[in-house]
Amino acid sequence: MPEGQYTDAARQGLVRQVTEAVARAEGAPVEAVGGRVWVFPTEIFDGGWGSRGVIRTLPDIMEYFGGEALRLVGEKRLAAKRQRDLAAMLETALAAVRAETDAA
Repeated sequence: MPEGQYTDAARQGLVRQVTEAVARAEGAPVEAVGGRVWVFPTEIFDGGWGSRGVIRTLPDIMEYFGGEALRLVGEKRLAAKRQRDLAAMLETALAAVRAETDAA
């Protein structure tokens, strides 16, 4: 999936839906298949894939399906995802600096 497209809740929903689909296909309860159904919802970095000979970004894809208003939603989703990624990276770096300082 394109980077920034899904929230944690949406990824969880995707995993649940795929597991339920396997259960339906087998005619079995979810509990019977859940232990062996593994879903890897992997994000492809924005600008890391294309179609029809051009690179497609999340905002491009969303604009295709819903016009300019949906393009703006895509831009906001991507920006929010990158802000979360940056915050996590900075927290990790700060923790490493603190650990080094405490060890000194």
